[in-house]
Order: sequence, then C-alpha cells, then structure tokens
Amino acid sequence: MGATKETMHESMDKAVAHARKYFPFWGDPDDCNHLSGDDRPLPEELKFRVNQWIHRKQADPNYKEEVERSTTFNALIRREISEGNL
Repeated sequence: MGATKETMHESMDKAVAHARKYFPFWGDPDDCNHLSGDDRPLPEELKFRVNQWIHRKQADPNYKEEVERSTTFNALIRREISEGNL
C-alpha cells in the first residue's frame, strides 16, 4: 500500500508549515503568492542580523515559547524588528 497523492500533498504541506514555523525563509517581501502580512518572505539583506539574533536568543528560556506563539518564524522576526530588538 502506497501513500496516495493527497496524503503525500498533506504531508508536504505539514512539512513546509513546520519549516516556516522554526526557520526564516527569504525572498521578495512583496511576494504574497503563498503567504501575506508578517508571514511573507524576509529580504535576504537581513540574513546576517537575523542569524546573530537567533544565536543570542537561543540561550533565552522564553525563546521556544516565543517561536511557538508566532504564526511563522518570519512573523516573530518582524515583531522583534518592530520592537527594536533586531
């Protein structure tokens, strides 16, 4: 018994959603084809700053909870930028 196309598609959707929840994704911030609002892609120019922020935040005991509360990692990054933390 093999997986149906629908099951494979659902599994892929879940994997993509999980990746977007825990990792930043980059691209054209004006591209709203797949996501919109604070979830849309981050500009690649932020990579260095975001990586530094992640490195600092991983020691914070609230980091995981903050990630979990966000719709995507990009939304968390945008919130941190708006709060002046990044």
